[in-house]
Amino acid sequence: MSEVETEDDILPSGVYQHYKGDHYLVLGVARDDRDDTPLVVYARLYHRAGIPLTARPLIDFRATVETPSGPVPRFLHVGSATP
Repeated sequence: MSEVETEDDILPSGVYQHYKGDHYLVLGVARDDRDDTPLVVYARLYHRAGIPLTARPLIDFRATVETPSGPVPRFLHVGSATP
């Protein structure tokens, strides 16, 4: 089954800052082969042991989170170059 890409599935590649401060490089959006869920594929831009690539459902990547200062985006696009 082939799904048509929608505007909601498009996410600019580039550097994003997590609301807790770390930076990540978004490589693109992929599809889960089990259920076609859009997944953001990204790499952390800081040192930590283990596999540097991560995938997260697009809906979670774009979500807002509650902080003591109020709601903020989980990830904020900060540009196309590394910080």
